[in-house]
Amino acid sequence: MVDTDINIETLSECLLPEHEIDLEIQKELLDLGKKFILLVVEKSPQSGQLTLQLIKHFFEESKNGVCVSINKPVEDLLKGLETKCIEQKELVFVDCVSKMAGMKEISEKNFIYVDSPKQLLELSEAIDAAMALLAGKSFFVLIDSLSTLFVYNEERSVEKFVHTTATKMRTLNVKGIFLVTQEKKHVIQTLSQFADKTIYL
Repeated sequence: MVDTDINIETLSECLLPEHEIDLEIQKELLDLGKKFILLVVEKSPQSGQLTLQLIKHFFEESKNGVCVSINKPVEDLLKGLETKCIEQKELVFVDCVSKMAGMKEISEKNFIYVDSPKQLLELSEAIDAAMALLAGKSFFVLIDSLSTLFVYNEERSVEKFVHTTATKMRTLNVKGIFLVTQEKKHVIQTLSQFADKTIYL
């Protein structure tokens, strides 16, 4: 006789929006190699869920990563990661918000703070420092979100930053993920030139 018992908890998990997002991510990455630059365009605001799912997906593969938070304090990100059972000690965080907001900083070597999203040179140096901490390991770098950089900086400056950062990622042979909310068409087209693939989630 065939066992027709259904695990309700498992079924419920499969119906959750984050499970659907994870399946979509897996499908979009099928044609990519082990190392790549990815531009992820967020079609509609998802209250940070897309960021968490992307971190979870790549963390499960690499076990190490750099998370660059440009639009929220790192403490908010940590709370979300806790719900995904992701160990923060395996990640390096670059925070562009806390200093500007006058929030308390975490005094640990895997937390790097930038004065504000306006400081693109400082941000670039912070990302370099974060990647250096993971030298010799397989890791990913996720930057969330380029849209915030466009609020504080001119388009060409942000595009130059993305180009430079993507080039460094390729040189180090790491997975790079740039997250952006739906921007003007010409902006997405320009950013897509620096990525191996652009996906919409």
